[in-house]
Amino acid sequence: MLNFTWDHQRWWYKLAHVCRLWRNLILESPSRLNLHLYCTHGVPVADMLAHSPPLPLTIYYPGWKSEATDRPSILLALSHRDRVRHIYLSMARHMWTFVAAMDHQFPILERMYIHSLTEVDLPSTFQAPNLRHLQLSTASVPIQSSLLTTTAAGLVSLSLLNISASEPVYLPPSYILTRLPLMAQLERLSITFHSPIPNRDVERQLHQTPDMTTLPNLRRFLFRGTATYLEGLVAWISAPSLSILRVNLFNQFPLTVPRLCQFMHSSESLTFRAVQVTFGASTVSLHAVPWKLDTPLMLQIRCRLLDWQVASAVQLFGTISPVLSSVEQVAFSYCVLAARLDVVPSEIVGEIEV
Repeated sequence: MLNFTWDHQRWWYKLAHVCRLWRNLILESPSRLNLHLYCTHGVPVADMLAHSPPLPLTIYYPGWKSEATDRPSILLALSHRDRVRHIYLSMARHMWTFVAAMDHQFPILERMYIHSLTEVDLPSTFQAPNLRHLQLSTASVPIQSSLLTTTAAGLVSLSLLNISASEPVYLPPSYILTRLPLMAQLERLSITFHSPIPNRDVERQLHQTPDMTTLPNLRRFLFRGTATYLEGLVAWISAPSLSILRVNLFNQFPLTVPRLCQFMHSSESLTFRAVQVTFGASTVSLHAVPWKLDTPLMLQIRCRLLDWQVASAVQLFGTISPVLSSVEQVAFSYCVLAARLDVVPSEIVGEIEV
């Protein structure tokens, strides 16, 4: 995801039309120049494929605006599975149709982002041995699929977002933990749930003790879900290179997180000297300051009533107090708009430094 912009995949189009010499020079080095054909809204994909050299394909349909007119183009592009290198599909309708078309191996696929408004499952036969970046939102990998096993060694970023808390889509911590040891190259891991999972369902899955896993290259970890699930996951992971941690918890007790505290201690790069506790309209949060995109720490609990926010903050932040022992400055504030993981806290009022 870093140093990669989807829309820039067609940078060479205008240059190839300057003159025949330039066109020949460009097309003589497709691998070195990383050339792709760009399939997106408004592009006549059938004509492009019929009159262009057999370059790798970038399939990019963002913004929830893919309608029936795009459907034949997307299916045609996906049918050239041996040429598809990048897939980005974000749409409200027809997603099941396109996902169902991914029922074979895509040998050169490196990036795949599937953002759906309705729950869809990848086919269990879908394989992508060269996959480096995978992001699924309201889309899931079937438990019986070997995708996260066969692609694990090369994965650099893995994002499983808006996971359903109901069977059979629900992924227990044990499912993740059995695959993480194979992901030695993993740098970014995101796991978020759409709604809380009952604690008893998580605890039932934790009867077996997995081996400890060290992820030497993991630098960013984002989680949204229950404290019980988080504890069951991070209890068996160490990440010495972790430098960014984002945790968003549903207000489901208990909120004690001693395993998270140990996980944070395992990092040599997760450092900060000042924090801010913010009480918002629907959340209470603790984050390192100054706030920016690469701020090392953000812990957040979703709850509205102030007394619940105070009780939740005492329980959660009290558990991680050993990690906060090096903090030199603490600020308390009230935020009119609740802070989120992806925005800078705004409209801060009544700030008090201690």
